[in-house]
Amino acid sequence: MTVARVKEKLMTHVGSNVSTMRLSLKDWDGALVAPMSDDTKMLGYYSPEDGWTIHINDIDAHSAPAGGGLEDV
Repeated sequence: MTVARVKEKLMTHVGSNVSTMRLSLKDWDGALVAPMSDDTKMLGYYSPEDGWTIHINDIDAHSAPAGGGLEDV
């Protein structure tokens, strides 16, 4: 699956627009492994391991999640 397809799937869960998502791969400790900045790359390109997470940063200042708007729901 490409990074673009991952963003499309995440959009239905988090409400952020695909065009304003910036994804980062983080390890078990939350340390940055790699920014997932190329939408054409396959997820496997980043060699994710079990337990790692994809962090979503929504750069749209007017989106529902902006400023923690959805963190206490």
